Amino acid sequence: MESQSNYSHIDAVKSISNILREPALRSEGESKESAAEILSKPTLVPASKPEDESLEMAAKSKMAAESSTIAAHDGAKAPSPSSRSRHLRTALWRILVLCVEPIFRRLRNYLVGPLQAKLDDHAAETQADAERIQLQLKVIRADLEFLPKQLAQVEFRSRNFANQLTQLESQFGILTEQLKHLESQGGSAHGRVELLVDHNSLVVGDELLARTPNGYVFAPADRSGLARFLAEAAAMERATSLLLDLTLREGMTFVDAGAKTGLYTLRGAERVGPTGAVIALEPAPKLFRLLQKTVRINERENICDCINIAASSADGVAMLQESKYWGSPNQPMNEEAKAEYQVRTARLDDVLQGARRVDVVKIDAGGEELAVLEGMNHILANHRDIVLIVEYGVPQLQRTGISPVEWFGRFFAQGLTLFAFDEQTGAWRQKAQEDAVKLPSATVAFVRPGTNQWTILTQHEL
Repeated sequence: MESQSNYSHIDAVKSISNILREPALRSEGESKESAAEILSKPTLVPASKPEDESLEMAAKSKMAAESSTIAAHDGAKAPSPSSRSRHLRTALWRILVLCVEPIFRRLRNYLVGPLQAKLDDHAAETQADAERIQLQLKVIRADLEFLPKQLAQVEFRSRNFANQLTQLESQFGILTEQLKHLESQGGSAHGRVELLVDHNSLVVGDELLARTPNGYVFAPADRSGLARFLAEAAAMERATSLLLDLTLREGMTFVDAGAKTGLYTLRGAERVGPTGAVIALEPAPKLFRLLQKTVRINERENICDCINIAASSADGVAMLQESKYWGSPNQPMNEEAKAEYQVRTARLDDVLQGARRVDVVKIDAGGEELAVLEGMNHILANHRDIVLIVEYGVPQLQRTGISPVEWFGRFFAQGLTLFAFDEQTGAWRQKAQEDAVKLPSATVAFVRPGTNQWTILTQHEL
């Protein structure tokens, strides 16, 4: 018995030493579990908490139950040393696990907790970055989808710019040529100015600007005969200018029926002055524009009133043939067909209705002088001192079929006397009715005997 008790004591010491050296063996129904597996188990609630206390109490109860079971078995049958050692190792290992586990749990929370928080923050930042990147990708994808349209627009604008550049280059070439032309015209214009100063005429396009004793006059440049007439107006028309000087005075009213480009319109404006009036009638549209330019360039707008109308025996319209209208009373008419245009006609009685006075009327109607005379009966009756200056042309009478006797007789019927210019003496002289038909084509004047104007002309004969 003593040897048996010694053996049991020795066996218990060995069992404790084996427990300290290695983990206790598991029962046959349990799988082996290493220390690493034990540490990898889910972290238990700290020991200070009620759950840990209940676990410890349950473990102590289990150990007490096992001890009581062993004690009961000891009374019945003594267990083998290896069985007791195994149970003891199991119990000690479990106690060790219960003691070490809270330490490992707290250590894990201390070491892993901040890292887990950082990992959570990093995950949130990563998620935000991912969402931001996805949004940027959507924007980039939209830009990429719109990029072909922008490229097409840029290409279209580039083509337009290229076309505009080509047009600008061509226009620049045209401007360069025009500049060269203007430079070449500069010398020509200078020469034309000298021509105007030295020779009294300047051609500008299809217009002629002539310097006359009455002022600057515009006229068509395509009529050489008219150009010569304007350039030599002082010599060829000195009779009419002299008559205007004799009969027109400050404050009078001068009517230029058939003013053409305004040669005598300017002369009359100079004579009547700013207190007088000049009424210029011209039916031809082109000549009317030149008449207006003539009045404007000589600054006579405040005196001259230009009207685009033909004086006649009735109001209405008429066809005006250019060759007949431009015919000179001193030369035969050129019957070659020329341009013909429609003009408006009116009676001088209507045009001058309400005029305070009518002193001198010049009539140049291209052979229609008698129609003009017929349309001014009221004026002749109310203005006894009136002077009529009329273009008399034999070729024009032949074309219309009116004899000189009939033509002069119409004027004599109004109680007017005839004056004609004497080239030898350079004076206006009164002519008898029987001598009138002997006159060549010329400018003549009609005045009532005994009037102030008749006295002036008769005194000029001496």
